[in-house]
Amino acid sequence: MLVGIALVIGAIVLGFKRDWSEAIGPLVAAATLVPAGVTFFYSAKNQPETVLCRSQDKINAFMRYFISQGSTAHIASFGLSWVKGYPDMQDFLADAVKREELVILARGPNELTEVLKSAGIRIIIYPTSVVDVPRFTLLNLGRAGSERLAVAREGLPNHWIDVYEDKHHPQVIAIARAYIRRVEGTA
Repeated sequence: MLVGIALVIGAIVLGFKRDWSEAIGPLVAAATLVPAGVTFFYSAKNQPETVLCRSQDKINAFMRYFISQGSTAHIASFGLSWVKGYPDMQDFLADAVKREELVILARGPNELTEVLKSAGIRIIIYPTSVVDVPRFTLLNLGRAGSERLAVAREGLPNHWIDVYEDKHHPQVIAIARAYIRRVEGTA
């Protein structure tokens, strides 16, 4: 975009100093570069924030931070690998449920889901027929303008998490909201 603006300025200066016919080339180039720059700027602005976690400790730190940012959290995790074997995460979730609504969608029932239930966390068990489950955390379900969604992709060693904001990505958040309502049986 900046190159396009520079070409426009150069073409104007060239047109005043010499002949306007010499300024046509830079003006045509600018006519394509400026719209392309504007499009790139706005498309980059609407990309989700992306976080790379290269260890289980980094994933757990992200989850602690992200969950603490909301007043409600719905977590679709299936196997709960980020909680299994990590007593500090179990303690964190038990503390979090005291100050916010916390719902976990997971495979089970098993020993871990029972421990989490006894801590006051609402657990929704996937049917045994479900094999492939999206991994995401949705904060502030139903609070328009403040919903945030973290979607996990790929596993370690390069565990990417995309964070979507309600104001820039309402469609993505609507899909997660619909998924939760469907699994909860309220849709």
